[in-house]
Amino acid sequence: MSEAEAIQRLGTDGKLTPQSAHEHWLKAVELVQNRVPIQNLETEPSAIDATIAAASNLDLVKARVASDSTLSNNWSFKMVEVNKLVSLQKTVNHDAALELVKEVKDESDLMGAVKVSLSTSIPSTKIMISKDADGYIIASTNLNLDMLGVRVGEIELPETKERMRCAQMLFGARTSYVRVVHYQGRCILRDGYTRVYGLMSKGFIRVPCIFVEATDSTQVGFASNAPHLFPREVVMSSNPPLIHDFMEIADSIDMPITGKVIKVRLEEM
Repeated sequence: MSEAEAIQRLGTDGKLTPQSAHEHWLKAVELVQNRVPIQNLETEPSAIDATIAAASNLDLVKARVASDSTLSNNWSFKMVEVNKLVSLQKTVNHDAALELVKEVKDESDLMGAVKVSLSTSIPSTKIMISKDADGYIIASTNLNLDMLGVRVGEIELPETKERMRCAQMLFGARTSYVRVVHYQGRCILRDGYTRVYGLMSKGFIRVPCIFVEATDSTQVGFASNAPHLFPREVVMSSNPPLIHDFMEIADSIDMPITGKVIKVRLEEM
């Protein structure tokens, strides 16, 4: 990332002065420039153990993602080597990653890794609702919070237990998976950074994922105006950022708690 962006991030917790942050950034740049680039970023994915796959309800996951237009039809469940995974994302939430893998025993717990990587059971998400003068505010620390749809259904009146038909707007956290995209000779992690980082902290060198053979760049997730992502020219360079950099040359900084807020305004017509 640029010097200005790095210094801004390093100074978030007030532990470094602008001058010391500048010097810290220079050392980091030197580390990246002097490291020996991996000559071959190709990695051979392998199949997930059939017994583990059958016991993990992967057919349920397959049914969930069937309508995902970003996957096309050219994808499968695979195991991939983490050391060759190219990173789109500039940061990863260390604490959230460790929380996700707290029930994974160690690098031998493949069943636990599949559960984390492929969300074989949908986790519970804390969602807060408040009301103001012109509508409602829906908030969560889960950044995947989204409007999931609208429908007509029934609710039970608490006072009389009668059923009432009503229109409903549904909000929840969209399910996240470890998604790896194979594009132009390299494997790029599109989604699931906290999950992969968490599994790496447990000793995993290969992780389960949804593996996509990309036919065009739209499937990768490049975004020219997203400050939290590396630009395409960096990701596709001869010395791209890698997932294992988060373990080796990344800096730890204290960041404010993040979340997502959706405001629904009510207006009678």
